[in-house]
Amino acid sequence: MNRSIVKALFLDALYQVLDNAVFRILAALTAVPVLFTVLVQFRAEEVALLFGWKTETYAGLLSSFSHTAPLGTDLRLYLIENFVFIILFLTVWAGIPFCIIATAFFVPRMIEKGAADVLFHKPVSRLQLYLSRYLAGIFFAAGLSAVLVVGMYVGLLFVSGHHDPGILWACPTMTYMFALVYGVSMLIGVATRSTVASILLTTLFFLGNSCVQLIWVQGVNNAPIVEESVEEELEHTGISRVLTVTIDTLHYALPKTGDASRIAAKLRRSFARQPFRDRATGLLIADLPAGLEVAEEEDAAGPAWPAAIGEALGDLRFAAAGPDGELLRLWEREARAIPRRRPNGEGQNRPEQLREAEDFLAERVEPAVGEDRLETFALPKDRPAGAAEEEATFFRSHAGFAWTEEGAAGSQAIRIVVFLHRNRVFTLEYRARAGEEPGERFRAACGGFDASNEPEYDRRFAIDAPLEFNILFSIGSSVAFAALVLLLGWWRLGRIDF
Repeated sequence: MNRSIVKALFLDALYQVLDNAVFRILAALTAVPVLFTVLVQFRAEEVALLFGWKTETYAGLLSSFSHTAPLGTDLRLYLIENFVFIILFLTVWAGIPFCIIATAFFVPRMIEKGAADVLFHKPVSRLQLYLSRYLAGIFFAAGLSAVLVVGMYVGLLFVSGHHDPGILWACPTMTYMFALVYGVSMLIGVATRSTVASILLTTLFFLGNSCVQLIWVQGVNNAPIVEESVEEELEHTGISRVLTVTIDTLHYALPKTGDASRIAAKLRRSFARQPFRDRATGLLIADLPAGLEVAEEEDAAGPAWPAAIGEALGDLRFAAAGPDGELLRLWEREARAIPRRRPNGEGQNRPEQLREAEDFLAERVEPAVGEDRLETFALPKDRPAGAAEEEATFFRSHAGFAWTEEGAAGSQAIRIVVFLHRNRVFTLEYRARAGEEPGERFRAACGGFDASNEPEYDRRFAIDAPLEFNILFSIGSSVAFAALVLLLGWWRLGRIDF
């Protein structure tokens, strides 16, 4: 295929998009969020509408919706990220069906009587024409996503000063998802020669495939907390087993469209440069209090604890240091097995609970610090709507320990919080000058953690993971499905006599 034919097919695909009235309508709709980022400015302490015509504080804006942000969160960043998430979520799950509607006529119109007589008498193979229509659909989706994503990024950057290049990953993500589905639309268009059938059946395929993938992922997420006895496993036959095998088969065979957003999320996190993220538990330190920097040598960061206290702390996972001996350290250990007695006298172990982990550490800290110097501060579990920031909670922890220590560098205030996640006990230690109340910065450090929201499948989804959680397998199997559908469409087109 020479250069002139390639150019002609490219221009044909481009004209298919630009001459589409639906494309222009959808482009205008996607411009609405972009216009929002231009007319609404996210300032340091407030939101400004129409270049300062009306302003509102972040706390007031959240309270008007009866919503509160996690403790220690940067409210400006919190609102921006939630706005971007909502727009991109709606774009994916509403935009792709609209793109299917807008591009479903590409193939049926190509094989209509009259149009086919002109096209298929040109010195271009049917495969090349078929692929040109596929590229036209890809250009359609890529153009719309570029208008939305790039426009939002530029608007947030120049109006609000928010620089987040990770947003741009949404553009190839949405294009990739549409590319996996559009081949099905073309195959149905060739087989039925009907635009309506292509729209209906492709939309049903997209929704059905999404449901299959969602059911399979939810099964993975729920598996760690489901406990079945041997008798229950033996009873896991019949219809239940058939459904399980069917869902597994469909999951591995069909395109995994939902994984596209997970891949984009991982790529976006790579731009965020988070100080610490534990893949095994999903524990995240999103940010550090101002002035602290990650310690280059964690093992040598800060003073050593006595052996008795070290037993309750576990292994040092992360350390950050600041001026004047300021220090933030994160420790981790496995939850202990606690004996549990049943009424019949039989013993059974259970995982350590949060209160027991706190007591285990307190019993070892108290002799070293002194009972009269050790102060326990409460962390309420719930915050009522409208409660002050300092009344908020984090980590679902009950309490922390605080005391002041004298040393060569002067007085130093020490605060410690214990929390549990996935049968792991984490301890956060924060040290600051005693003359400066460390409460606010300590809460900011705690508020930067996110240890409870990442599902099991998302946590294990990686390049070097086993097959069912492997990113490369997800992409490879999805691309193979799309290629197979395109080959079937080309084969069906070759059997049509014009």
